[in-house]
Amino acid sequence: MTFNYVATTIPDIHFAGGIGASLKDGRYTVLRKLGQGETSTIWLVSDSYVAGDTIHKYHAAKILGVKATSDPHGPSRERDFLQLCNERRHEEGFDEGAGYTTLLLDSFEHVGVSGRHLCLISPVFSTSVAALRDASPDKRLPVHMVRNIVYMALSALKSIHGMGIVHCDVKPDNMLFTNDLFTDPTKLEAHLSQNPVQMVPGAQTPESQPLPHGWTHETSADESKTMTIVLTDFGDAEQVGGPHLSKMLSTLDFCANATLLYPEHEPPSDIWALGHLTFELLVGRSLLDSIDAARQLSTEEEQLRREGKGEKYFDQDGNLNCVPAELISNYNIAGLEDGDITKVSDFIRACMHLDLEQRPSAAQLLEHSFLEGASSC
Repeated sequence: MTFNYVATTIPDIHFAGGIGASLKDGRYTVLRKLGQGETSTIWLVSDSYVAGDTIHKYHAAKILGVKATSDPHGPSRERDFLQLCNERRHEEGFDEGAGYTTLLLDSFEHVGVSGRHLCLISPVFSTSVAALRDASPDKRLPVHMVRNIVYMALSALKSIHGMGIVHCDVKPDNMLFTNDLFTDPTKLEAHLSQNPVQMVPGAQTPESQPLPHGWTHETSADESKTMTIVLTDFGDAEQVGGPHLSKMLSTLDFCANATLLYPEHEPPSDIWALGHLTFELLVGRSLLDSIDAARQLSTEEEQLRREGKGEKYFDQDGNLNCVPAELISNYNIAGLEDGDITKVSDFIRACMHLDLEQRPSAAQLLEHSFLEGASSC
């Protein structure tokens, strides 16, 4: 038996062009750094091909590191998956979920001083659902907001699963709010002027400065109706039923136990993660015991010890027994009525059934009673 989880990786060589750098023969100009991950950096860029006062003049450029770009089985495959998502948008018929996935506007390779970097151009987004949750005093979001976020995430999963794509990394960090605060380019330009580029102290590299949004944990149900999230980061995505090509599994708390033992990917693995994040967003804490992500899980014994948690969390029929309605009610979640407690408990248990064949599809979950009244744009 072969296990593919790798807890640590050698740092990649990131794009070093910096502020003012030109991309694609001068078409794009780097304005500031928006964020950074293990295999890529995200930059705000202006597009010289777009004239006039239009928000489409500004984009986000995800620039992969040298190693990520050169690895045919790594994050560079994100371009292929995003192109499939683009094709779904142009097919006949309305696919709501396609609007909740990243739109790929352009892609190309940039030759830098340290090597080649794949660049993926997309619309500008704001910060993540994880960042909004972390800004809340109790690390939780209101029920009406969670319901909407879960509905949009499920819509995105329904769409990509229909294309034979498994995301493999569904978590709040990979759900970004759309750029609703700066749809007027003059407002974006005013924000950039009022908030100049910040450099890392003692270094010549810019700090990450993501664009803010107007949402807080106190946003009302009516106000949150215009809130839109997009499922991003397809760098670890896989083809349904295909071999596990990526070197990383999703964050262990969001990873189905079966995925650790049988490294083939099916849509139910995304559904498991969706159930876990639903609990986390509502309650403000992890459902399963945290796993030390820094520990190297390279032996069958260590993997099976994690699988052995099934005795603690599941009954003999594979149903999650640690999320009864009584447990959720103990957290005194504001806005969660008695009837909703049963609904959300049933929703999470369905998502996280130990037997992946017993987990409902994204399409089926969209009809679940917990999501009645969910708002989407």
